Amino acid sequence: MVADDCPLLQEVKHLVQRAQVGHASEVLGTAETRLRELGDGTVEGGPPAMHFPRVVALIDDDAAAGLDATEDMLAAAERDDEQGWRACALALRAEAKLLLGDVDPARYDADAVLVDLAAAEAALELSGAVGYVASTAHVAIANSYVPLRLYELALPHQEAAYEISLAHSSSTDAAPSMWLINLANLHLRWCLELYRVGLGSEAEEHSARAHAHAAAAAERLAGAALSPEVTPWREPCLLIEAVARSDGPDPSGAVDDIQRLLPAVRELGNAHDHVLAVPFLAVALMREGRHKESLSVIEQALALAPTAERASPTYLSLAHTYSMLLARRSKSAEAALEYGNTLAADSWRQRQRTLAAAQTMRAFAQLQAEHDQVTRDADTDSLTGVANRRAFDRRLHALAHTEEERPVGVLFIDLDEFKGVNDTQGHAVGDAMLQGVAQAIDANSREHDLVARIGGDEFAVLLPGAGTEDTDLAAGRILAAVRDAPQQLPTVSIGGAAGPARNIHAVVVCADEAMYVAKRGGRNQHHVGSMSS
Repeated sequence: MVADDCPLLQEVKHLVQRAQVGHASEVLGTAETRLRELGDGTVEGGPPAMHFPRVVALIDDDAAAGLDATEDMLAAAERDDEQGWRACALALRAEAKLLLGDVDPARYDADAVLVDLAAAEAALELSGAVGYVASTAHVAIANSYVPLRLYELALPHQEAAYEISLAHSSSTDAAPSMWLINLANLHLRWCLELYRVGLGSEAEEHSARAHAHAAAAAERLAGAALSPEVTPWREPCLLIEAVARSDGPDPSGAVDDIQRLLPAVRELGNAHDHVLAVPFLAVALMREGRHKESLSVIEQALALAPTAERASPTYLSLAHTYSMLLARRSKSAEAALEYGNTLAADSWRQRQRTLAAAQTMRAFAQLQAEHDQVTRDADTDSLTGVANRRAFDRRLHALAHTEEERPVGVLFIDLDEFKGVNDTQGHAVGDAMLQGVAQAIDANSREHDLVARIGGDEFAVLLPGAGTEDTDLAAGRILAAVRDAPQQLPTVSIGGAAGPARNIHAVVVCADEAMYVAKRGGRNQHHVGSMSS
């Protein structure tokens, strides 16, 4: 588990922050350079953590490129068995699919998005991820549930992100305030949806929760030192607090505060909060008897809204509020309002169906993830973390039932005079040595090789596609790695052989005999036998 203060995560955090404040092109170049440096020389081969800023730099400007980048991140997370980053990659892939659907409705696939999000939640729950990795995954999941209007599913992830940021932040850090503002924003969006379908009392509960979150955020920001990190959040926070207050039992001063803050928030480029605030402002003005102003502010907001936003739930709430205000002044507008209410009810029913589908997918993904975890545990040696005899034998059995001529190599690795270690130094030292040998073998094997502990002090490696020469090279590499390990390890004797996959049992016998040749030759050496001998 990677600590938040490790240099790689600190670098990733810095790059993500740079990308989010307008330096995406610079971050993309840096991330791709670092991926090559930290991996096998290719972008794809770098660690999943460094793939994250690359995705962030791409996803908003070019959804298709962002989608491709999430595939690279997902492959890296699966390769390194980083389930926290895998959860993040799946959620970002869902976000990229949603963005592509916005650009090209023919590519909109809500089911594919829900499958990714369900898998992301299951991976995160079983990952044991903490700190920045966990927070990042929670946020990514929430960010894709919100556009689907699945507020019930987004809310726990936003709350988790807030709790994590609170536990890992100083009193002057803006992160907890940021998540409190996001929570307030979520409740206000939910509130507007509920008002559209006539669930007024439930809507008021959400505006009250929004006000509590926004007021807490404002209090934190007021106590924070002025800094480039904190300043951009102050006015949006105060706007959200005033908006929520305007819907509460004591709206005094809320109208003036909203009208004062709206231009500044829009100037910051925060159009979403601007559109979200206007329905509340219009209704508050109407309650004060300022009907002309009420219609005027909403008409201006409708005119300013980008065409791409006009199918969004917030814009629809804006239009619905406008129809409601018109209907109060004109009988001729009542028909339009009735039609809008019908559409809102249909939209709400569709949302409920999507919610039910998402909950079913989440339950299935959780069961599948738990099953996969049990299978991995059953195939893993608990001491060393490599595969166990069961997994090794099953792979041999599968190869024995194939007609493939493709070569496969086998290595048997036996620790020299290991029994004396346990007898003289104790089992704790012996266990540490077994773990060290397993790490040396695994680090010097290929990604698709199977490394297994098959007995007390015996290991084996299955090398798909390896001929005799490749098998000999692998044996020499592992022998040197164990001998030159930084911690003191017992030497090993290695025997190997290679042959067609369909003759795997003969290959195994030859490799086992070769290991005893190495033992008899004086130990701390390797020998690769010939299938023809």
